[in-house]
Amino acid sequence: MIRKLVSFLSIIVVMQGCSYTVPEPKPYQLEGLGRGAIAGNLVIASQPSPEGLKHFTEQGFGRVISARGEGEIDWDEAGQVKALGMEYVEVPMGKPLVAISDEQVELLDQALKSSTKPILLHCGSSNRAAGLWTVWLVERKGVAIPEALRLGRLMGMTSTRVLVDERLGLAIKKN
Repeated sequence: MIRKLVSFLSIIVVMQGCSYTVPEPKPYQLEGLGRGAIAGNLVIASQPSPEGLKHFTEQGFGRVISARGEGEIDWDEAGQVKALGMEYVEVPMGKPLVAISDEQVELLDQALKSSTKPILLHCGSSNRAAGLWTVWLVERKGVAIPEALRLGRLMGMTSTRVLVDERLGLAIKKN
């Protein structure tokens, strides 16, 4: 009985030691960038201009992840990002967004865990990108839901919160 208790307590200690921590988000301001926040080496922001992308290159960013849907911008962002020496990854999130999918979470997971340089994750306003990141925190990093929701809000999640709640099983079912 005591061995089982010691084993159980050891597992709890190990699990607590492996918890994922996110630095407190702070506003990230850049001329021409409507909304942005930074936590560690991740910036979640609204759509940067071509000139704004140069700033991210100068700051040592290595990857831009776009959560915009097809046809949402009228210039070649992927080409611009690549010309500046950064990697470009798409995690398409249509507008209007109706759900956050397993595929979107997986694409974000792959893009975040395979980079050693700072990353820009963006959509049109930062709302979809921050909502997706919030789900990723809970599902892939084990961050407690209340903390993930708080962080997501600080990183730009607004109306996507409804879809995040649905994905995380927090939505109240209407009859």
